[in-house]
Amino acid sequence: MHDTGNQIVLGTFISTFIYCLLVLRTIHGEGDGYESPYRYDKNKKLRFIAKGVDFQGLVERAFNQIRQYGKSDAGVTIRLLEAIATIATYTNNSKYQASLRHHADMILQDSHEGLSQEQDRKDVEDSYYQVIKNLNNDDNNKDWD
Repeated sequence: MHDTGNQIVLGTFISTFIYCLLVLRTIHGEGDGYESPYRYDKNKKLRFIAKGVDFQGLVERAFNQIRQYGKSDAGVTIRLLEAIATIATYTNNSKYQASLRHHADMILQDSHEGLSQEQDRKDVEDSYYQVIKNLNNDDNNKDWD
């Protein structure tokens, strides 16, 4: 059974998530990679302390709940893996790759438990192998620009 409405929402979410990753990359790509959490006004008075966002935390928050909810839906599972495969083409950072691999592994495991149709499991495995291929292909990583 296909739920087009949920797939549209998921597609929009994934596009927004990838955009957020691009923004984070742009922010962290400038300077020495360290941004002070302290925010001052124009009079140099401390106004607030910003909690930082890291890649692993962002990926965790973005994928866990959808993975858990959609583990019995082949379409959702495949779209999650496609999103990870796309993100993988934008990084050769080993920590980021490990985080993406971890989530792809969990998605694959959940699909074995949640999908009853053999063809659905095969389609998920094909998407999973594309993630692995993209994670192992540093030479073809895209630029963030």
